[in-house]
Amino acid sequence: VPALKELSEDKNWRIKLSVVEQYPALAKQLGEQFFTDKLIPMCFKWLIDSVYSIRVASIQNLKELTKIFGSQWADRNIIKKLTDLRNETNYLHRLTALFGMAEIAQVLSTDVVKR
Repeated sequence: VPALKELSEDKNWRIKLSVVEQYPALAKQLGEQFFTDKLIPMCFKWLIDSVYSIRVASIQNLKELTKIFGSQWADRNIIKKLTDLRNETNYLHRLTALFGMAEIAQVLSTDVVKR
């Protein structure tokens, strides 16, 4: 995990992007509890990355993670943090929250979306 975290914070955005894209596969392999405890914080860091491609890939990761772990997991672990971004002073972060909610809503159950 330390090596993975180091690579996911690499200065070269292409290396970081390749790591970001592997997270859904890691989630399947590592399981819900381990992933949530150890790796989900990196997904939220990527939402405010300075590189657009990283932010978009992070949104796609959250959507895939919601497919893998389910709507209730997303409700507990993603929705609050994503909606907190709407209060950021940086407009790019606010846009990321908007785009992220639009993507994730496609795979959430209707009872979670209605809240």
